[in-house]
Amino acid sequence: HSAGASGKALDSLFLNFINVFISLVGNLQPNQQLVIPGGWQQPDKSYVCLYIVRNCGDNKFSFTVCNTGKEGLEYHPCTFEPETGRQLKQLAMTIWDIPAERLLDATFWVVLFRMQVYPSTKNNAAFLYTTLLPALNAQPLLSNLDRGPSEFVEQPDEISATSFHPLALLALTTTLKAGARTSKYGSLLVMNAAVDLAYAEIANSPPGSMDPEDTRILSLAGRNLANFASTIDPNTCGDGTLGTSLSSTWDLLDKLLKKLNFASSKPVDQHSHGLSAAAMSDALSKGHIESLRTGAGSAAHPFFGSLRRDDYEEVVKRLMGDPRQDPILIPAVLTDESLPEIATDYANASSLLQRICDACSLLLQQRKMVKNAAALAASGAQYAMTNLLPMPNLDPTYCFWRKGKMRRETQKNLLFLIRRLCRIYSAATASVQQSRGLVAIRSTAFAAVACVADAICRVKAVDDPSAFALHYSGLCEGPTESFCIQAGSFDSLAANLPIYDPSMVSLRFRCLDYMRGLAKRLDGSDRKSIFNFDTMLTPNDGDIELITNLSIQLALPRPYPATKDALENHAASLITGKNGSIIEVLPEFANFRDIVFHFKHSE
Repeated sequence: HSAGASGKALDSLFLNFINVFISLVGNLQPNQQLVIPGGWQQPDKSYVCLYIVRNCGDNKFSFTVCNTGKEGLEYHPCTFEPETGRQLKQLAMTIWDIPAERLLDATFWVVLFRMQVYPSTKNNAAFLYTTLLPALNAQPLLSNLDRGPSEFVEQPDEISATSFHPLALLALTTTLKAGARTSKYGSLLVMNAAVDLAYAEIANSPPGSMDPEDTRILSLAGRNLANFASTIDPNTCGDGTLGTSLSSTWDLLDKLLKKLNFASSKPVDQHSHGLSAAAMSDALSKGHIESLRTGAGSAAHPFFGSLRRDDYEEVVKRLMGDPRQDPILIPAVLTDESLPEIATDYANASSLLQRICDACSLLLQQRKMVKNAAALAASGAQYAMTNLLPMPNLDPTYCFWRKGKMRRETQKNLLFLIRRLCRIYSAATASVQQSRGLVAIRSTAFAAVACVADAICRVKAVDDPSAFALHYSGLCEGPTESFCIQAGSFDSLAANLPIYDPSMVSLRFRCLDYMRGLAKRLDGSDRKSIFNFDTMLTPNDGDIELITNLSIQLALPRPYPATKDALENHAASLITGKNGSIIEVLPEFANFRDIVFHFKHSE
């Protein structure tokens, strides 16, 4: 606009432009429209959009704002796609029923274009949408939604919007008329025309003449056109021309692909350079070979016959080997209406965990054949961890896991299945898109099964009590006391993670109440804890005391002299399994250790 001018020179240029532009708008015939550059300019930045002025007839005009950026879109109407729930925006918002005398008045255009010519902090989206646009027809913005055709589309991403290509395409394909073709159908026609122009430029290209980079660009353009054409709804065009356009798209892509394959291939004959056009017209020079059989004496080079393969098909089959058999897809059942929503007894809990673990393992093993297998396995495992297993209670009388009689084999099986479920959930969630919300839910799910495993480890089996369970719960004879696991960063750092599901928020506080309740003695002092993998890399006092008690009961050798370093090394070797004396006798010890490790690692 300014062409480097300023002051009075700029004012003079701006006035001349307004006079010419108003006469241009006044000469618009009915059903004609004009695309105008728009936006605003501030001292430190500028914003670009496009305007469309259309003569609707009967002394009425329409004014459309095409906006694909991030400023001002909050004033555009929006909706949600029923199938996917994605937000759709009316990127081309139209002001209808504008009197001709108001749009031909220079006042509006002076104020509108002044936002682009004269930088000011007052030039912003709020001024355009809340002051200028409503003044055109003296109506609120949203009142224009039902006065004419409107189209809701997905907003372009920020990277694409910065190129202004979606903005130009939107203004080029928007027709402000009832019954007109949609902008998506118009985009298809524009893309067809662009690809047709590209094909016209390479129509006469000889073989091997195209650069590989140009070939890749044209192949990508054809692929994008095919993908875009496949997403067009047949009901978007009521005049019956969509089928013809799609057929022409198919024919155009077909001939483009054939030409790319021909123009990018190298000539078979390496000595054809410099030959006449007549010599390049046979099938061999064009790269088409129907058979490798040749006549006697056709070889022009010595020893060329050794390259012949009369049994070419058999040679290829022998080199390729036997074909690989088609994979067998094994169905994985994650839902069963006959099963309860929550475990009712120990056998039912074991059965539910076993079925969930088997189904999730099937999904992960077939992740190359099942789409979103990791996400499905993660959701199934998460449901089992947070819904199927009842949360424990500090009071053994009301605790689901401690109030009934449990056999040791059931105790070991439950801990083994919970450990297996933790491994599946950890692997599945590591294979999906990461976010702070996922970390929050994952840590809560691991905390829930850690509390369940803690309650199971405090059960004294009715047939053969586990030495680890007796010492961990404090039910062993002698001067011993119970141990606990600390909430650690799940209590502090995880408090800042976003959790939007009320049931998950409730579950998190139930886990914290359970862990805090076990971490304190009756006198208010801290109880000794074990498996603090999140705070130290060496065994703490609780680990050393528990290992010492188990070593005494299992008659395991203990270090002498019992220095601090010797006790730490002894406890570390038994906890990690380097010395498998405890894990061999007490497999539930290793299962509970791994469950707590997954819980600490999730934080």
